[in-house]
Amino acid sequence: LSAFPEGPNVTYTAKYLDKSIENPSVVAYYLTPPLDDITNNAIKINGTAVSDDITDLYMTLSHEGYPGHLYQFTWYYNTNPNPMRTALSSMGYQEGWAMYVENLMIRISGLDEFSYVYDEANNFYGYVYNTLMELGINGMGWSQKEFGDWLNADGGGYTPKDIQEIYDQLRSMPGTMIAYGFGDAYFMTLRAMAQKAMGQYFDEVAFHQVILENGPRQFEMVQADLEEYITRQGYKVPLTYHAYEIEVNGVPQVEQGTPVPEAEESSIQIVYGDDSDYQFDESYLDFDNLDIDDFIDEGTQNAVKAGVEKLVKTILIAVIVSFVLVIGIIVLIVVLNKKKQKKQQQMMQPPYGQPYGQPYGQGQYPQGPYGQGQYPQNQYGQAPYPQVQPQNIPYQQGQQENTQL
Repeated sequence: LSAFPEGPNVTYTAKYLDKSIENPSVVAYYLTPPLDDITNNAIKINGTAVSDDITDLYMTLSHEGYPGHLYQFTWYYNTNPNPMRTALSSMGYQEGWAMYVENLMIRISGLDEFSYVYDEANNFYGYVYNTLMELGINGMGWSQKEFGDWLNADGGGYTPKDIQEIYDQLRSMPGTMIAYGFGDAYFMTLRAMAQKAMGQYFDEVAFHQVILENGPRQFEMVQADLEEYITRQGYKVPLTYHAYEIEVNGVPQVEQGTPVPEAEESSIQIVYGDDSDYQFDESYLDFDNLDIDDFIDEGTQNAVKAGVEKLVKTILIAVIVSFVLVIGIIVLIVVLNKKKQKKQQQMMQPPYGQPYGQPYGQGQYPQGPYGQGQYPQNQYGQAPYPQVQPQNIPYQQGQQENTQL
């Protein structure tokens, strides 16, 4: 562990999971400790998923323990970060780090060169391959048949049962495999950037401290921190670099840089090397002759086309449904308004069918509920008295009013 900055003094226990709770998709996991007690840690191992091979167990503990998740979290917690930062996470950063150090630990495992190179390559490219699977299934929308055709395009030999199990597993946990494969590749790429810039003066411990000191965060932020560190040490950030470049091409010989004084750190400006510094291949910029078909195979093109057609159909259906809903709402409003107006008109009518605006327009009395005349009809349908026109006889002073019928 000499390649990593010193961490806090902590302990951990590693135990096998009970058979009743084993999950075939989980190899092992680390239980993140509480913020106020990072000294006691625990790792759970799926005994069914981890073989008795000592190398397999060694790799598992490197990923979950030291210098993997256990070291990663306790080191950062020991820097006394804002408590809110400990509640935030970035799966790509966390799993990417654990995968990256897992590959580094293979190199010092005691295996012969052929064995550790084989295991490292198998581990790295296996997770990158899984990332491509997930991008196809959850990103491009591959069907199970399209996925199976892609798997067996180069004679993979996967059976229909294998294809279904892998397909169902990746669909059930979208984004998981990308964190492992892409995260591992990104950290190896950042290491290549620092090694290419600093050459024989590359400091592995300082590099790891830059990666760790600000905790889980987006890769863009990690890269910005590393570029600032390289410039602060007096080197130029290379324009081109890729994972395992140093392992393939060797460590470049560069002039030793002059570190920027500490007082000027806040005003540091990132310095990038030009084409001559890194022998930049301009063929990468030949966009005039770029053919997209060189990068996208027929199966992927069909998947993209099918995805676009599905999107267009979904949008059309949504537009039609929205139009029908609007028309329905308008019709409902019109019907309700008509009912409301009719009810208001009924409330304006008098109880006897004729308005009271002219009560004495015809005769001396209004028409009543029993037909015509001044008196109601009796129970036999005829009025008890002959219908006559009343005459008003004026009365003399001091006499009572007389009314003659």
